[in-house]
Amino acid sequence: ASALKVREETEAEREAWRLLRRAVVSYCGEPVGTVAAEDPECTETLNYDQVFIRDFVPSALAFLMRGETEIVRNFLLHTLQLQVSRFRS
Repeated sequence: ASALKVREETEAEREAWRLLRRAVVSYCGEPVGTVAAEDPECTETLNYDQVFIRDFVPSALAFLMRGETEIVRNFLLHTLQLQVSRFRS
């Protein structure tokens, strides 16, 4: 059996994970996604603080590759709940 080589993260990878974790959005105390975008220079109120499926997919893949499944599970659960409630209305 071959052992997997563990390599140390680069500074760029550590910074990317720091930024990704800062972008996490919580709902009822649970992580449910990441913000769509962040533009500190933008003074106009936009929907940057919202979570969108198309914007979360790359983040979800990154979390899954790290074995961090909670945020992806919560995202899928809440997305499905919103879909169900939308069709019941």
